[in-house]
Amino acid sequence: MKSNATFFQRRVTPSRLGRIFAAGLLALIGFTGHLLYTSVSVWAQDEKSDGRATRASGADSLVPFVSIGRGTASRIVDPLEIVIQSEQELRDFWTQHVQSDSLPPLVDFATDLVAGIFAGQRPTAGYQVEIVRIDRNRAGIHVIYQIKNPPKDAVVAQVFTQPFHLIRLPRLNLPIQFKRL
Repeated sequence: MKSNATFFQRRVTPSRLGRIFAAGLLALIGFTGHLLYTSVSVWAQDEKSDGRATRASGADSLVPFVSIGRGTASRIVDPLEIVIQSEQELRDFWTQHVQSDSLPPLVDFATDLVAGIFAGQRPTAGYQVEIVRIDRNRAGIHVIYQIKNPPKDAVVAQVFTQPFHLIRLPRLNLPIQFKRL
């Protein structure tokens, strides 16, 4: 019968050390690659000049936009589609939206405005709001969004959530409408 002391005192030979080092190096390379991939994909989504946006029927052009806030915790508990056109409107709205004393994002309202979708309070985690694209045509601007539900077989936290997505887009002096996919 071996004692515990001899079990843990195995010799580390140079070849064994090399295998351990190689395994650790491969794990580090894989993890770094994963971080790089997710960083690039998040950056591409946030900048919204992404290639997955396609021109919808009736759209003359796509309008670029930048995400300035997205999450599942808001004090806005009723569904809301909002367009904010001034710094004062943004400050007033921000105090209703956030649960802290944080400052609203910087927006140059001379050239840009803010649009947002709030799904309202949901009974569990797993819900998401995403503004997919913005179409521009002669009639105006159409903010196209979707609200994603958690999969039916998903195990989700039993907490109230308030999914939302806020974006900054160019001020184009056209009427803005929201369309849910």
